[in-house]
Amino acid sequence: MKKITFLFTFFILSTINAQTTFDWDTPVPSVDTSAGTVTQVKEGITTIFTGVVDEVNVSDGAGFAGSTGNIISSASATFASSVTFTFSEPVNITSILAIDATNFEKDWTFTPTGGANSPVTATLAALDGTSVNLNWTGVTGFTVTSTLTGTLGGDIFVFDNLVAAASFINFDWDTPAPNTNASAGTITQTKAGVTATFTGVANEANVSDGAGFAGSTGNIISSASATFAPSVTFTFNEPVDINSVLAIDATNFEKDWTFTPVGGANSPVTTTLAALNGTSANLNWTGVTGFTVTSTLTATLGGDIFVFDNLIIATSNSTLSTTNYITETIKMYPNPVDNILYLKNIGNLKGTKIYNSLGQLVSETKKEEIDFSNFNKGIYFLQVNSDKGVETKKIIKK
Repeated sequence: MKKITFLFTFFILSTINAQTTFDWDTPVPSVDTSAGTVTQVKEGITTIFTGVVDEVNVSDGAGFAGSTGNIISSASATFASSVTFTFSEPVNITSILAIDATNFEKDWTFTPTGGANSPVTATLAALDGTSVNLNWTGVTGFTVTSTLTGTLGGDIFVFDNLVAAASFINFDWDTPAPNTNASAGTITQTKAGVTATFTGVANEANVSDGAGFAGSTGNIISSASATFAPSVTFTFNEPVDINSVLAIDATNFEKDWTFTPVGGANSPVTTTLAALNGTSANLNWTGVTGFTVTSTLTATLGGDIFVFDNLIIATSNSTLSTTNYITETIKMYPNPVDNILYLKNIGNLKGTKIYNSLGQLVSETKKEEIDFSNFNKGIYFLQVNSDKGVETKKIIKK
């Protein structure tokens, strides 16, 4: 049988109000034939397509069956019983172009991993392409199977143009490497087309390894060491929805920080920071273009040392629409957590899943008491599935 090239289309990440089509053209994907994988990295997200060893390919689809540019595929000499896509963090997937290359009509079933989603079955006409509407949220991967497996032992799986958006964007100040302008006192990082700029005191803005201090993961950003800052600001190149940010005390004084948003119909949020500790400030703002942070220490010391990590931005396709319900009704405590995290006032709890900062599923349960005692210190994302919808919240393990 003639080897058919194929594409997988994958990937993800978008701007806050847009989606991205992953077409396996640019950047050039990596093919590991011995492992049977095709990998592409875009906007900090890694997608891995896995098929039959020595049978995965990236090639020019030449417009066949609605393809554009490259396609990815698995199986030519050897049929594949199934193929999988995995992601480096939870993503929201809209659709993918599925292409028949066998001249047999068949059904393909797409089964997601992660999130509160259901499998989707699509019928593929012979030698034609079908845009499969998946409409999943918070998935970490999915598997594709074919009805031809029962008769032929497998299928040739060909894909293109996976349309997706990030479940969230974590400005972690690690990857991609942020840009520091010491003279301007700014630190800038761009992810998924969104640019966040932190502005503090000139020559006093820093990116450094937090070494896990106060719940940080990897790098932290800060302003003021020799000179205290009266305030700091974050600005964005477009309106964004903000879930939370990790605020860290570095002065050994308890204090209150007030986060004041610019843009959208939002209210300031005041958070108390314990001495030499980290606090996840739950902001839950929509449509903001920036925010300012001030400290009660300014009145007594003339300013403060502002330290942050893990600024979480929700995409338009994420579950922020249910945030008001979660924030106002459901109680999650304590956060940061040492051992047991308690969930209250949920109603009909269908289940919870916990992801680490890499987007890997580390635990799931249907209980309202979640044991974090065996987890390493750091940032986790708790996905709560109830009769009110699905909500993802950041949890700090002390």
